[in-house]
Amino acid sequence: MRRTLPAVAAMVLAFGVAGCAGTGLSFLGAGEAHTTASNRAQANADAQRLLAMVRVPAGSVVAATPHDTGFEQTGDFVGGASASATASRTWIIHDDTYRALSFVVAHLRKGSRLMGTGSGSPGGYVEQMRYWPPVRGILDGRWLEITAYRLGTRAYLTARTQSQWVVTRRASERIPANVKKVTIKVTNASGRAIDQLTITKPQIVHRLVRLYNSLGVIQPGTMSCPLERGGSLALGFYGSATKVIATATSSTSATATWPPSTAAWECFPIAFRLEGHSYPSLSGNVITPLAKLIHAKP
Repeated sequence: MRRTLPAVAAMVLAFGVAGCAGTGLSFLGAGEAHTTASNRAQANADAQRLLAMVRVPAGSVVAATPHDTGFEQTGDFVGGASASATASRTWIIHDDTYRALSFVVAHLRKGSRLMGTGSGSPGGYVEQMRYWPPVRGILDGRWLEITAYRLGTRAYLTARTQSQWVVTRRASERIPANVKKVTIKVTNASGRAIDQLTITKPQIVHRLVRLYNSLGVIQPGTMSCPLERGGSLALGFYGSATKVIATATSSTSATATWPPSTAAWECFPIAFRLEGHSYPSLSGNVITPLAKLIHAKP
């Protein structure tokens, strides 16, 4: 049976936290040298590299945008990926649109996967969208859309690329190492407290700080989130018996295994405050690691 975090918290209260010190958790993302600015530069270069790999049939010539058909528009063409660089190029082709599209796809560098296809009016267009694996901590979504279509007496092929950079968390937004105590409070969907506990054992406190410092920030996007009536998990990090250094509050339903940079975490943000200031919401699954930390099945 799948346990919820309130059940996990109850187990902590029952067994105490003294037996948790041997938990071998792996914390990722802390201490990386990448910045949002450097990732943005990498995305701009990547969008150009993806475009440069496009080979077109012999006799094709680069064309100015013939008309506003929508196929040639630059800018984001993948929803929910606003922090991204784009590039676009259109050719006049002297071939059947299906054959031209097949030629381009056949000559792409290996490593991409088919994301989707399309065909129809106007102009009897055919298209493919392909994607490349992310670059951890630097690039997330990396897409190439290839569309072949007819307009009047001519045939065209347009390639558009989009490379999404990872927005990073600054070092100043991380919890300091001098935390002495962590409080955990779990409430249900109605806001009623289910469980509360206080952790003072240094090894466990240190692991909790590391866990939250390993989280990334919510990536820019526009998600249509479902109605969510889960409870909440609230942690308080104390520098002394009474001084709160940081707080982190999240939904108890945030148990997905998506990569931290996935835009869908926008539906399950971890509200974060440090030294009295609010910072960008954090992303990621903290429920499962917390359960592992106390030797319980999530």
